[in-house]
Amino acid sequence: MTSLDETKKSIEEFGYFCQEDPDVGQRVDAIFAEIGYNVRNTPGLTFIKTNIFENQKVRSTVESLFPKSSLAAIKSFGPTDYDCCWINRFHPDPKALVVNLWTSDSIIMFHLRSHENHLVAQAAPNGLLKIPPESLGLPGILSRTVVMKTGGLSIMDARTGFKIIKGRTITFAFVVPDELPHWAKMGMPKGCGLEALVQQMEETSDRIGLNVEFQQTSQSTPSSRRTCRMCGGTGRNGGFTCAICGGKK
Repeated sequence: MTSLDETKKSIEEFGYFCQEDPDVGQRVDAIFAEIGYNVRNTPGLTFIKTNIFENQKVRSTVESLFPKSSLAAIKSFGPTDYDCCWINRFHPDPKALVVNLWTSDSIIMFHLRSHENHLVAQAAPNGLLKIPPESLGLPGILSRTVVMKTGGLSIMDARTGFKIIKGRTITFAFVVPDELPHWAKMGMPKGCGLEALVQQMEETSDRIGLNVEFQQTSQSTPSSRRTCRMCGGTGRNGGFTCAICGGKK
């Protein structure tokens, strides 16, 4: 098993770490079969608690790179015909880490060292950013295709480029405190028993929180949320730089 130091070095130097893990693949396959892609329910949050917050590999890696952070996004993605990243490079230090749990029979292309470059990525149909092909030709960027026949885990700098060729992932974005105000809180249904699960996750680590608010199921997005004209990403009320695409509101 890869050590914490080796995992951290891989993320810092190449922009990502990955490891095939049949146990992870089986659990991801099972949760998709049970509840589909919406994990904001009791089975979904139980899955997150077990496979993210109680996963020593994930938790220790996030804590080693970020003294403080919060889980700010939970998404699911499948194959695309374009290359993606979560955020553009606007700062020398990482502001977000992305943990992916992959289904069995997944194939992913990672673009090594792409996190060291401004990729000029723009809004993509899947809610991420689409990287223009010419950006991946910048000096130092190399592409590597990874086959996860039995599924597995990857942890990326959010600026790293990638492409899902086959399979599907449940994705978790961890964001540092000074970046967090630019990310909308994750809405969870109130009164469905999820509050206790969120509290249990928050108690797992005093260095990793959850950017969550509980809402009535009929409650719409608060009017104070602003939407980025470039990609639809939301942030706090007032002027801000969109956490997703970097566009100025």
